[in-house]
Amino acid sequence: MSGYSVSSAEIRFGIANSFETLFSEELGLNHARRLQAYRRYWLAYFGEHWSYKRDPGEVEHTVNYCRKAINSHLDFAFSKGFENIVPDDPSTTENEQITRDFIKVKLDETWEKNNKELWLVDCGQGGGVTGDVFARVSWDKTDLFEDAYARVDIIPSHFCFPEFCGPHGVDRKRIKRLLIVIPTFMDVNWNELAPGRLLEKNLGNNRVTLVMKAELWTSPVVDDNGVIQTPAMVYEYEDNTLISERVNPLQEIPVVHIPNYPVTGEYYGISDLVDVVELNTEFNEKITDISDIIDYHGSPQTIVKGCRLNQLERGANRIWGIPETGDVFNLELKGDMSAALKHVEFLKKSFQELSSCPDHFWGTPLPISNTSGAALQIMFMPVLQKRDMKAMVYGAGIQRINRLILRMNEIADLDFAKQMKNIKNRYRNKVKFPDPMPRDEVRELERNKLEKDLGITSRKFILKSRGLTDAQAKDIMTDADKDREEEALQDYEVGLGSGNGNFARGGSSDTRGEKISESMNEKPDGPNSPKEEE
Repeated sequence: MSGYSVSSAEIRFGIANSFETLFSEELGLNHARRLQAYRRYWLAYFGEHWSYKRDPGEVEHTVNYCRKAINSHLDFAFSKGFENIVPDDPSTTENEQITRDFIKVKLDETWEKNNKELWLVDCGQGGGVTGDVFARVSWDKTDLFEDAYARVDIIPSHFCFPEFCGPHGVDRKRIKRLLIVIPTFMDVNWNELAPGRLLEKNLGNNRVTLVMKAELWTSPVVDDNGVIQTPAMVYEYEDNTLISERVNPLQEIPVVHIPNYPVTGEYYGISDLVDVVELNTEFNEKITDISDIIDYHGSPQTIVKGCRLNQLERGANRIWGIPETGDVFNLELKGDMSAALKHVEFLKKSFQELSSCPDHFWGTPLPISNTSGAALQIMFMPVLQKRDMKAMVYGAGIQRINRLILRMNEIADLDFAKQMKNIKNRYRNKVKFPDPMPRDEVRELERNKLEKDLGITSRKFILKSRGLTDAQAKDIMTDADKDREEEALQDYEVGLGSGNGNFARGGSSDTRGEKISESMNEKPDGPNSPKEEE
């Protein structure tokens, strides 16, 4: 995922040299700074916090709070996945769920083939560490046993180089071209190796060379009337050699960028580690210093004054005679370490505050008995605020990915295209992330029942609040009504079969009056008609 392996320096050097003509000097410098930041955050995630190596035998204590923070927020925000919702067209009053259900089915099938849960982990991890996610949608028909589908891949952020629209790239919401560089080792004939290759390796009998494969995607040029002047193109490179070019049938770049935390006026997002890397590094340095002090004084050193060492024998049952001016004692720790310990605690607390990770979020047990949902919301407020921001930003990105999925299916599947043709606003979709907090279903049912009895909600609204579509809510309500009718009919039939209806009306006619069946068949003349005398 990180891409910063042994040859990362050669790879970054190769990218800069091979495609430097595609970027201006200023844009190339911005990309270089971005790559350095990515590398720094990935090294922090993998626990490479030390800028120097200690001597052999000296321990380096590394407590990797960076990875813990990333993984904890990832689990909290995305562990329950997401739900695709295809809403009705708000411009009409017609219930379009029946006609739009096939869109949701197609999206759900596509995400199932893409392993939605694992994809979301990859997406959230890359975005949390680097601050940017680049998701590429392509049409995959390589599986011999499955139908072709829209494949969604997460491209490492340091392999993507966008260029923005507008003069001097001020329009940061659109990109006019995107370069994707993938370093690839290829088998070559060693004797026919072309000059200028970036790196050669001899792996046993296999002779390989590092080739910079690249795709350059360009956006279409459109005039003020919406007419395409220059179509969208795709160029393929090997190193700096153009291999092929073709028209992009989508007429848009099939890569969606998701900023982890947006910044006004900027295209790239902010990493979750931007404010805490130095704190984690200093924390490790300080606890290592404290450990060295403990080790140093844990094995006492004997100090001798005014004596010759060869006159002193160490061991049990030994008696030393020393002059009056001499002295023998063990080196002791007389300094106060409370200040150092307080500083370490301060660093940890600062890390937790800046990363929105309180103690109980990391597994510290809480004295919870009948804590209300509101109390839990307050306790987890920093975590929930960060989760809500991620759900909003990543949800918007997944909506754009869904749009690309639908467009690709329209091009590849004629039947699907016919169904989509007559639907207005056919690419509209929403993404819903489930509530991450523990649910008290009994309290939720009691609240829903009370609101329904008060007439301030409906069964349909309650079902839709759980993420169901209109069609699903309608089916559930219809089935529930049928179940109630069948249960009522069964109870009535059982009552008629017990003592000629006595069980159904709660006793004999002498004590409970007329039978239900007879009273229901009576037809009085009017509301004030007198009863017949017995």
